[in-house]
Amino acid sequence: MADLQFEALGPTFYRCTIEIADSTYSSGVIFDCPLDDEKTKRALQAVGAAFAFVQQKEPSLLHAEVAAELPCEADRNMFARCELSSLSAVWDSEANAPSVSLAYGFDDGVYAVATMKDSTIASVLLNG
Repeated sequence: MADLQFEALGPTFYRCTIEIADSTYSSGVIFDCPLDDEKTKRALQAVGAAFAFVQQKEPSLLHAEVAAELPCEADRNMFARCELSSLSAVWDSEANAPSVSLAYGFDDGVYAVATMKDSTIASVLLNG
């Protein structure tokens, strides 16, 4: 697995392409404010490590971890049919760490979004 290459598309947004299982995703990370070069380098390394964790995780296990955190009103049968449709990150300057969002859904939209912090599913929200 090669290191992710981030491309600056502005002072606070960097994009990358990431492969997970047999799918390729266009992804990125957004910062709340511009960082100096050294902080940006360290932050992108941390985001790359968080994305690598998702890449290396067995997709069915990740799906099960997200399912375990679904809110009680979620349709678990519907979620069982959902696939990972996108992932992105937001840099948390206070925590000095990324928060990774995993969107699960279908071709026509997103059903749920999981937030991962420190390689753990922290929350899952239903879309809509």
